[in-house]
Amino acid sequence: MEILFGLVFAALAALVCLGMVRITNREIEQEACEGVQKYAGSLWMYTVLGAVVLVSALCGARLFRYTVSIRAAIQIAVCYFAVLAAAVIDLKLRIIPNLIPIILIGTKMLIFAYELLFEAAKFTGLLMPVMGCLLCGLFLLLGNKLSKNGIGGGDIKLFVY
Repeated sequence: MEILFGLVFAALAALVCLGMVRITNREIEQEACEGVQKYAGSLWMYTVLGAVVLVSALCGARLFRYTVSIRAAIQIAVCYFAVLAAAVIDLKLRIIPNLIPIILIGTKMLIFAYELLFEAAKFTGLLMPVMGCLLCGLFLLLGNKLSKNGIGGGDIKLFVY
């Protein structure tokens, strides 16, 4: 079962990477970004994709073996694929689309609703993650201002989740 989970994780990583490459190339064509080259189907790109798929398979297998609950596995997997998608887009376009943090927040809210309905979690369980997001965002925003925009806004919104 562990191997099957690793293979599913690897297949999803390949789909995320290839999908984000297509989206990034389309954005580059539509926006006519000067000085930004599209992802090309080179040997180097496929080597990196193979390495990402291999690491994803290993991560998926370890995730299946060592996670405590299915809820934790889902949270880790969603975060993993969101960061992977953000990395592929950010590498070329130097932006992180707003959709990625929205997906992360939506997933967290669905899991919190599940906890409230089926696991008798207290509503105060939402307080600690919200406080963590606010404090983390505050420190990163402060670092951004002190370093004169050395930390990008997309990096802040992705890290805060």
